[in-house]
Amino acid sequence: MKWAQNAALVVAIVCGALGLATATGCPVLPPGDPGAVAWLHPLVIGVAAVAGLCFSLRAREIDAERWRVVDDSTITKGEREYAHKEAEREKKAAGVVFLMAPLTLGFWLASHWRGERLGAAELLSLVPLFGFLLGMGAARVALRGKPAPGPPR
Repeated sequence: MKWAQNAALVVAIVCGALGLATATGCPVLPPGDPGAVAWLHPLVIGVAAVAGLCFSLRAREIDAERWRVVDDSTITKGEREYAHKEAEREKKAAGVVFLMAPLTLGFWLASHWRGERLGAAELLSLVPLFGFLLGMGAARVALRGKPAPGPPR
């Protein structure tokens, strides 16, 4: 899942740059039909849900690696503590990257289709949060029966 994290980072950077360009008056897309905004919500929610699912899988992957390293009887206490700290750092970084990809996508699309008053286009900046939580919940349900990586028993 490291590849998905790298892909999400690229998406976050590209959509963030496109969103900034659009918000400052340099639109990248031609003017679109305002009626199309309603169809963008499911797209952004879907992308965010996939990002939430990928984050959950990546977090499990990081935890599995952490416990593989910590379980090694030849490492010192300091190395064991470092493995725990490094795993937590990696999980935080993965969470930021996987959340920023759909957020910047929503920001870009919202800045492209924004109107004079608060409407469906402005909500494109908020729906990624809902989708991300939806994806994390789906991962939790899907992985319910599988043992979580943890300390050896």
